[in-house]
Formats: sequence, structure tokens, C-alpha cells
Amino acid sequence: MQFGVDKCKILSIKKGKLVHNSYYALNNGETIEPMNEISTYKYLGFNKSRQIQQKQTKIDLTTKFKHRLNLILKSELNSRNIVKAINTFAIPVLTYSFGIINWSQTDLQKLQRTIHTKHTKFRKHHPKSCIQRLTLPRQEGGRGLIDIHNLHNKQITTLRQYFHTKSEHSALHRHASEKDTKLTPLNLHDRQPQTNEKLTDPKQKIATWAGKSLHGRHRYHLCQT
Repeated sequence: MQFGVDKCKILSIKKGKLVHNSYYALNNGETIEPMNEISTYKYLGFNKSRQIQQKQTKIDLTTKFKHRLNLILKSELNSRNIVKAINTFAIPVLTYSFGIINWSQTDLQKLQRTIHTKHTKFRKHHPKSCIQRLTLPRQEGGRGLIDIHNLHNKQITTLRQYFHTKSEHSALHRHASEKDTKLTPLNLHDRQPQTNEKLTDPKQKIATWAGKSLHGRHRYHLCQT
């Protein structure tokens, strides 16, 4: 049995700086070559070197998300099952990164807009139909799609609450919270509510929908039944 030394790399960091030419010698005489500044390794699904490659990871996740979205919309599923498939097969690709990758609110809006445009492209949603309906529950007359913006912000809130609760009894969590000064999207050092924790109230979406002269008629008829 042979050990795949050719597949191994070593990364040496001293005081935050990459140490070059740091070869590691094995007992059998073989050496493990060091990583260069461009090389990355994958840990828990994210490409890293000295830190997570935020930009590249966003591109990879977005590409995978769009690919799964296309697969679902190309299928012959009915409307209800398409929404269920998107919620359970496509969106979880992004969910795993929330709280780790620094998604801006603009990024989240683009991802949500991608769902809207793909629906229109594959004739699953009329281009002039009400957008607010897509992310409203079916009980309210909506389509039942997950709101990516709200999902992200909810997860940020949940993770922050978890760390802050654990830090009262765990030295490890307390130390991590003290050191995280905007190092992650959680910003655990600041106990005040963050801008990436704000949620869009479904009642606000319903009010916007009902206030439209044409699309609001459907909401009006739903309320009458």
C-alpha cells in the first residue's frame, strides 16, 4: 500500500504570512511540496488557503444553484412540485454557506431575481404577474417559494443567538465571539442587532400585492371566499 504523497501539499503560515519553500520531509525520504499563493484546498465544501476564497466560492455556489434551478424548471413537474423541488433541492445549495460566506443584501436580491427570471424564461411565471406572490405561502394565495433574503437573515440571527448563548458557559465560544469583529458575517463581537438580520414581513408583501390595481383583484377575491 502506497501513500499518495503527490496529492499532498503543505501550507505554512507564520504571523499571518505565507512561508515559502517550506518542504516537509517524511521518514521514507519523500517530501511534501508547499502550496503557492494561488493554490487552494477544499475544507467543508469551501475553497481555502489562508482564508476562505469568498469571491470564487460565491461564483461556484451561484453556478451550482442555477444549474439545479434549470434542471427543475426543465422538468415536467406541476407548479406545486416545482416550488417544492426548488425549496428542497436548489436553495439548500446556498443555505449551507449562510453565516460563513459574506453574502451582501444585493447578492441575495440577485439570487432571488434569478428565480423570477428563470420562471419567466421557462414559462412558469407570467412576466407581468405579481412578484410578491411568489414568496408568499400558498395559504395566502402565493406560490410558496422560500424568500432567500429572509432565509439568510434568519440563519444569521439563529447562529448569533447560538454563539451568544453558548459563550455564557463555554470559554471556546466566548473567545470566538470576542475575536469576531466583522471577521465573519455574524460579527459576534457586536451584541446589537445587525443590518443583515432584518426580515421582510409577509404582511408587507400582501399589502403591496393588494395595493396593485390589477393584481390586487385576485387578493380581493381570495379574501371574499
